[in-house]
Amino acid sequence: MDELLRMYNASYVDDNAVAAFAAHIEQAIHHSVMSAFEVFGHDPRQGDCLQATKWEPEVSETFLLLGFRINTHDMTVSWPLYKREDLHSQLVDILKRCPRCVSPQEMAKIVGIVRSASEIAPWGNFLSFNLQNALTQAAKNAFSDKQSWWTRSRIYLSRMAVATIHQMLETLLEPEESPLWSRPVALYLDHDFTHRAYSDASYGGLGGWSADFSFLWRLIRDTLVEAGFDMRAIKISSTDPASIDGFLHINSLEYLGALINLW
Repeated sequence: MDELLRMYNASYVDDNAVAAFAAHIEQAIHHSVMSAFEVFGHDPRQGDCLQATKWEPEVSETFLLLGFRINTHDMTVSWPLYKREDLHSQLVDILKRCPRCVSPQEMAKIVGIVRSASEIAPWGNFLSFNLQNALTQAAKNAFSDKQSWWTRSRIYLSRMAVATIHQMLETLLEPEESPLWSRPVALYLDHDFTHRAYSDASYGGLGGWSADFSFLWRLIRDTLVEAGFDMRAIKISSTDPASIDGFLHINSLEYLGALINLW
């Protein structure tokens, strides 16, 4: 009981959040509540320093922050389902139109929503490119800079833009906290590396080394060919490949070098 009366949480701020282990959550909430009254005063006063409507009916491990859902148990950030449902409804309505067209204002809104979601799902940037191109092209062809152009002009959707919308519709109704629209909190934190390993690749071979892990390796082109890798032929007078068809792309070799380093 003495512990419950000790208000160590003396720095109460507006919309305070409380987090604690299950065994201590009761004391933590009590400390936060008591510190609020200590700072703002007890009843009677002008309004209550604690608004009941702001409190969740039950203690929850998930909450909304800046439009995203934070899961403190799985340590993930996700784009909420209700926002995806709203975008899904907008896109379905657009596809029902004949002809399929939107105002610049509508297009800008959709692009903005998808770009915002790309903070969680980076592939959202790629989905928004075709829509952004349609908006940019319409702006270039605009005959007026009046406000009416923004709301009344029409952007006719290309087949590529329609295909992009269909692609988004396939994923928007995924369950809450779906991996497609979630990201680990750890990916938002800056990390200081403790060790370094380097690798590089070319059509003449690949290799890697690390002073921290004390290794150095190299695979020459002939060795890779003997192992079954379809290496591109190299011109005698140049490091450029003689042909680019039917052979491994350089990215595949770079990826292989990184895998060998990890192994």
